[in-house]
Amino acid sequence: MSMWRIPVKTGTLTKFAVTALVASCLSLGLAAQGAKVSYSEGKAESRTASGWAALSPGDSLAADATIRLAEKSVLEMQWAKGKLTLSQPGV
Repeated sequence: MSMWRIPVKTGTLTKFAVTALVASCLSLGLAAQGAKVSYSEGKAESRTASGWAALSPGDSLAADATIRLAEKSVLEMQWAKGKLTLSQPGV
């Protein structure tokens, strides 16, 4: 099982790069394998039609999900072949 830690800065290009990486990982079939939140600390949210919803362990993520992390927050997403950990604030 692999683990990646991606520091996210608040610059637009970095936010775009992380969003593109997460979307790419999920769209490559990882969502079909059941990508889920395996760990959450602090404030981690997913965009919904009506705003933002808190993410908790066990929540599923869509391939096109937009994720937002607050200061001092960590979100870990896991699927059958690996996991991705986000640990810096940003959208």
